[in-house]
Amino acid sequence: MKKLYIAFLLLMSLHQFAKSQCSDLFFSEYLEGSSNNKALEIYNPTDTATDLNYYRIIMFMNGSSTVTTTFFPKGLLGPKSTYVIVHSSADSLLQLLADTLSGGNVVKFNGDDAMALMHGTDTLDVIGKIGDLPSAGYWTVDTGKTQDNTLVRKININDGESDWAVSSASEWTVYVKDNFSHIGSHTMTSCTITNITPVTKTNNIEVYPNPAHDNLYIENLSGQTTYTVYDVLGNKINCATAITPSDVSINISHLEKGVYLLNMKTNTQQIVKRFVKE
Repeated sequence: MKKLYIAFLLLMSLHQFAKSQCSDLFFSEYLEGSSNNKALEIYNPTDTATDLNYYRIIMFMNGSSTVTTTFFPKGLLGPKSTYVIVHSSADSLLQLLADTLSGGNVVKFNGDDAMALMHGTDTLDVIGKIGDLPSAGYWTVDTGKTQDNTLVRKININDGESDWAVSSASEWTVYVKDNFSHIGSHTMTSCTITNITPVTKTNNIEVYPNPAHDNLYIENLSGQTTYTVYDVLGNKINCATAITPSDVSINISHLEKGVYLLNMKTNTQQIVKRFVKE
């Protein structure tokens, strides 16, 4: 058993030297809330659709160094898009934002259960330290912890990290327990931009309310922005360009109730937000 664990760690170390920016999927959000409010989000930073059938999430519960449970996602994950796994007994709003519901399985974590995102034999990303049972019942993450917090990957992170010590120290933004406002979409600085001075204000783009009824508002845009609304099947519903925007209002009163994607593209980044039309 010890040999298997050492081999697993060696695979993670080798992958560290082989990975490149925006080359593969990574964990973009971890939600450990009250009761069964638990969710994981995976992000595809590439410019092509990715077949999820070649991936799996493995869990090491309660400090175990052997795999406790395995989850196999299905389908295609579009470019710059997220895949959300939510506990089937979570809050109804959180369930509405899910791509798939699980009766426990890989979202049955409580703060001391490590997870790894695998692509074949490659370890793309981890949450928690595999083989370690933290005495406090959680691992520290920046200003928070893996228990009773929502963790969102920072905008400048564009690939996974198999060393939890590195990831936990500087790669996550910590939000309060039961914060669902980021789940279902992710913002990441593009990997392909060169000779562009970053604009801090674009980091603070807000889309609200969510769920929405008649109008959807976008705040803190900077520079020319093209925004497109898609349904969950990928059909384009609406497209427009704001030349010199700061705040934008989109009329969605004509849309049927359901889940939609808002794709916003500027000169420096592409942002996809998921929203619910009531």
